[in-house]
Amino acid sequence: MLLGTRFGGSSFLGDQETRDSQLESTDELKASDPLDLRGLGTELRDGDPDDPIGAVLAISDIHGNRVDLLSGLRGLDRTAFVRSIEVPLQGRGLRFVSREDFIAMKLFAHGPQDLSDARYALEAAPESLDVDLLERLAAGFGPDTVAALAKLRA
Repeated sequence: MLLGTRFGGSSFLGDQETRDSQLESTDELKASDPLDLRGLGTELRDGDPDDPIGAVLAISDIHGNRVDLLSGLRGLDRTAFVRSIEVPLQGRGLRFVSREDFIAMKLFAHGPQDLSDARYALEAAPESLDVDLLERLAAGFGPDTVAALAKLRA
């Protein structure tokens, strides 16, 4: 997950690969119109009052790739930004959340693809996972996320 201060999201690039991202401000949502000019489709959806996500800006291309930029994710640990990792891409630095943050967020989202993504990330290198941190992050998202983590690890 790339990190900013207010918005985050996931892009799905095939069955097992997921990339997540964050926007810096709501002003970037207004910049979605030029994406249409680049052949990218956009759709902005507001969450319900009880929804754990305030809004989603979905961006897709003609190849079926999609990125969902999320606003107002409840339960996100504020220190996720400190744990982020910078990865160079085309001369720019992109910030991605830690694997522990990624797994906790995916378990919180709890959709079928999210659970698959969490399972894949957990199994990729279990020896390097900070289990205590992951359990703390899952607890921040609530009891359903803690239960999902326990089930995934069983």
